[in-house]
Order: sequence, then structure tokens, then C-alpha cells
Amino acid sequence: MDFLLIDTITNSAGKLYLFIRYRNPNKRRKIFLNEYEGSYTLAGKEALLWVLALIVLLIVVGLIVLTVSNTFIPRE
Repeated sequence: MDFLLIDTITNSAGKLYLFIRYRNPNKRRKIFLNEYEGSYTLAGKEALLWVLALIVLLIVVGLIVLTVSNTFIPRE
């Protein structure tokens, strides 16, 4: 079976995400098996998706703030 770089990245991100979020090994194992179907890749994809959504949200809010601030600044 071929593995891609993104699989390695999401697998590592999933392990790190579950380790940080659930410090108790028994609870982490239970969540890992039930919610992520025993796949660190699924957990990593979810974690990376949340990070991407946060970055996009910050960019959109930043653009709105810049647009509004430039609209109301009087120019001489």
C-alpha cells in the first residue's frame, strides 16, 4: 500500500491532537476507537480542518476590519 506525505502528516497530527486533548490513556483509547474508528488520520484531518477554518476566519475578519476602517477614515 502506498502512503502519501499528507497521510503521514495527518497521522502525526492526529496522534498529537489526541494526546494533547485527552491526557488519560484509557479515555484517549476509547475516543480513538469510537469517534475516529481507530484511525489517527481521521483525527488529524479533523484537527487540521479546524486550524484551516480558524485561519480563513481570521483572514475574513481582518479584511472586513481593513475595509471598514478605510471606509470611515476621512481623507484630506
